[in-house]
Amino acid sequence: MGVHLETLRLYCDVVRLRSFSRGATQNFVSQSAASQAMQQLEAELGVALLDRTKRPFVVTPEGQTFYTACRELLESWDKAKAGVAAVKARVDGTVRVAAIYSVGLHDVSRHMQRFMSLYPEARVLLECLHPHKVVEAVVQGEADVGIMSYPPADRALRQHNVRVNTVMEFDNIETIKQAIIIAAGVSILPRHTVQNEASIRTLAVVPMGIPDLVRPVGLIHRRQKPLTPTVSRFIQLLRDTSEEPVRAIAAPGARS
Repeated sequence: MGVHLETLRLYCDVVRLRSFSRGATQNFVSQSAASQAMQQLEAELGVALLDRTKRPFVVTPEGQTFYTACRELLESWDKAKAGVAAVKARVDGTVRVAAIYSVGLHDVSRHMQRFMSLYPEARVLLECLHPHKVVEAVVQGEADVGIMSYPPADRALRQHNVRVNTVMEFDNIETIKQAIIIAAGVSILPRHTVQNEASIRTLAVVPMGIPDLVRPVGLIHRRQKPLTPTVSRFIQLLRDTSEEPVRAIAAPGARS
């Protein structure tokens, strides 16, 4: 018969409290169950741990030796569990992030600095990629999390009777801004991505005033790979501080 840690803890509580009933209550078992567990423990050891002929019972010399050993064992076990829990909850190590250029350069880069200031033992490695490369990096395990946007339906523009004439398409905001500077057209961009150009008057900014015009951003990670506490904390920081909605998108072999 094996002896469980719960039995040893029950024994220590019975001895410490000098009472079967109080020891049983401490361990959420009945008094009869506690008494039976002590009898089985004595049978396993082949010695009497408690002298029940006296009222209240007296701990035998063997019982006292066993009690001391059990206390040390349980304290070591509790310390080991606490150590494992501390390591599990520790925010350290590296978060590998793959993001599309526009989001990576203008959003993630500023958030990663805040994250590393909050958690000095952690660091974030950011790589800006084309959208299909972001998904590939996550699926191949080269990135812990991918960040990308996806185009919503243009209901907001249609509701305001706006028709869009697309003259050029680019995969990042910096190229879009350069095209606007040479008068190739106009574009709808997040406010914070044009603050510098607006301050030096290379671009003119006109607020849209359409509250339901948003640019959804998705977070993806591998479906079968559990997130470390550090990665989870970084994702939570992005969700808490993002000015744009962070939504879930799916990719082959990955999930939000």
